[in-house]
Amino acid sequence: MGVKDIGYTGEYGLQELVERSGDLMEKSSVIFERQLMEKFFSELQKDGNVVYGYEETVKALESGAVEMLLLSEMFDIVHAKLKCECGNEIEKDVSQKIVDSQICKKCGKMMNVESAEELSDFIADKAKSSGSKVEYISVDTREGSQFKELGGIGGFVRYKLK
Repeated sequence: MGVKDIGYTGEYGLQELVERSGDLMEKSSVIFERQLMEKFFSELQKDGNVVYGYEETVKALESGAVEMLLLSEMFDIVHAKLKCECGNEIEKDVSQKIVDSQICKKCGKMMNVESAEELSDFIADKAKSSGSKVEYISVDTREGSQFKELGGIGGFVRYKLK
């Protein structure tokens, strides 16, 4: 990965090495992320063992098929509780961007947001409890941005779902 000069030995030398190696470790994580995304897109292109999109990925998680969950750092789906002045109440999972613009199906008026909970931590915990590994994907790379545009959630699956 690289060479760093340090002035100390022992515990102080190790601390100095860690401090001076931040740039190398960051490069290493970016390379790992790129390789992961390249593998994901390659599998996606040949209809391999991957899923993407919120509903497909949650379905795969619930069936225990996800080997590695991929979550964008910018994943923005929330579980919203909505209420209309006509009395209609619903709960749904929706993008944070459009949660405030939900229309009541009964009367056609704008619904009020009672609560909106981010789902990224909930989904990651669910994945971990089912034995899946979780990787967060930044949007700092071209591949990470592409992944975000696909919904920001997906994963490698152990087997194909029908």
